[in-house]
Amino acid sequence: MTQTHISYKTAKALKEFCPDLPEPISEEWYTFSGTIVNNPFRGKPPAYQLHDLLSKPFCKAFFEKMSRRMKSIHHEKEPWMLQSDLASEYYNGGLPAVEKALLELMEEK
Repeated sequence: MTQTHISYKTAKALKEFCPDLPEPISEEWYTFSGTIVNNPFRGKPPAYQLHDLLSKPFCKAFFEKMSRRMKSIHHEKEPWMLQSDLASEYYNGGLPAVEKALLELMEEK
């Protein structure tokens, strides 16, 4: 089974970490085991898909939050570098690897 959305727990952590993150591009429907079904996350933190996490508005908002929080580490990076890092994580380990990378970034001090 292919995972199409990040977990509720990760979505909630992302929205708490950075309330400025954009809403998902489409939160009404999602795919579960090849079947399109109504989104059970409606009314809860957004059900981000890979295209949401790699979007320019998402990466820019997340990057800006990281930059304010950790100026010394991220000052030389650009939002597109975050996009590239997340795409690389997806290539190497799918959406679970992207979730893990985002959680690790949020935990950095």
